[in-house]
Amino acid sequence: MLDASSLDPDPDLSPNLDDEFSQPASTQTNSDQKVADLLKEANDLINNNNNNNNNNNNNDHGSNNEVPLPTPSTTIYQDPLSPQTLTQIEKESITNLNCDGIRPSELQAMVIWHGDDINSAMEVINSLTPEVEVLHQVPFTPLSDPQVENWCKIVYSGDLGTHNSCRPNKQQSPVIVVLRDVSPIYFMSATGNPKSPPQYMNKHLKTLKDGVRNKLKRQPIHMGCHSSANVEETVLAIDPLRGLLPEFDNLEPSRPVVAPATFFSEFDMAKFSNYFGSSKNCVKVALTSLPKFNGVLRDLFVNEYYEFKTITNAVASDQLLMRENGEKGSVAAKISINNVDEEYNIRFIGDNYIAKEWHLHALATSNKDTGEMTTLNAGLISLYVILTYHKETRLPQVAAQSIYDKLGVHFGENLLLSDIVNLTPNCKQLLKQFMNLNKYPLPPEPVSPFSDQKLNDRATWWV
Repeated sequence: MLDASSLDPDPDLSPNLDDEFSQPASTQTNSDQKVADLLKEANDLINNNNNNNNNNNNNDHGSNNEVPLPTPSTTIYQDPLSPQTLTQIEKESITNLNCDGIRPSELQAMVIWHGDDINSAMEVINSLTPEVEVLHQVPFTPLSDPQVENWCKIVYSGDLGTHNSCRPNKQQSPVIVVLRDVSPIYFMSATGNPKSPPQYMNKHLKTLKDGVRNKLKRQPIHMGCHSSANVEETVLAIDPLRGLLPEFDNLEPSRPVVAPATFFSEFDMAKFSNYFGSSKNCVKVALTSLPKFNGVLRDLFVNEYYEFKTITNAVASDQLLMRENGEKGSVAAKISINNVDEEYNIRFIGDNYIAKEWHLHALATSNKDTGEMTTLNAGLISLYVILTYHKETRLPQVAAQSIYDKLGVHFGENLLLSDIVNLTPNCKQLLKQFMNLNKYPLPPEPVSPFSDQKLNDRATWWV
């Protein structure tokens, strides 16, 4: 959790974000009615905004079916020569960010590798009712060996060696247990693989997996059971079996359906996220509004990666290399915007894609109704990302103009459009001065173990 006391505006003190991942998860429970009320509240915000935008479109364009994007809101001036600070309200907006108690219920899956272990395993699984409900216990018996092997390749990214093609006992077929976690809680925990970094995972499923493995005492221990740790792993375990096992024919979707089928715009998506669970701080998202160029994926800056993906119906772009699959690092995801699957990289607090303190400031000062960062943050973060990761030497006019429109008011005659187009030493020096002033580390800290390690190959533009 984030402690407001660590966010002193004194420029000599830097916000400490380490507690975001170190505090114990809340044990607050959830209820279907509470979730339904929260979802209705958030959906009403989007529907009202969409209706207003559609009405404006009809008034301004007559029979023209083209839907314009909302006009970005303006932001107040910030002095780039003064350290960034937070008001008390801004501090409170990012204090104790926590989605426990308002997450929607979600499906999870556990596979008992030896069918004759199922009764012992169910003794452990049933110990968490009513928080975790058992929906199905389905043996793999109807499946052929090739079908099980294909399923196994999906679940384990092609690594079949340690699981004997996921059918270790020909006489006792594996059994998949489909669960519904009524009140999901997520926390950071070590995985069963000592070579893997800690993973942000479903606490109830982690408890059940450890309990089942300890009770079954199979050797090696992972041959007792497999369980999903998050919604994307649930998708990997359950969806390939739809159409193969009749018990799954009428099973609810593996991903909770929370958001509208599509968002009107990026701004609507951000507003929906920022108001979800508005009675407490849950999800925050901030946008740089940098336009697409040179095939570069746009970044979304959020506080909580998994919950943001859940409430926006975001789908991992690469299920083999996605973060959810053993923290392999890909954070690319597709979100439906105006009926188009738009792809973004989802950047989260602690990944060190940008400095943690800068990331936090961008979230705290962004516009709750649109997700837009302040113009100073949006322009300089865009510039930092372009120089550090994309290693551009010259920008196309559309990207340069977007950044200049944000930064020109702050730097005046000290920054020209041509500086940004050509990424001149002057441009880099202004960015470096701003980062040093705010103690945003240069060189940057290594990216976290939960990120794509290739991001550590940064261009050293600041030297």
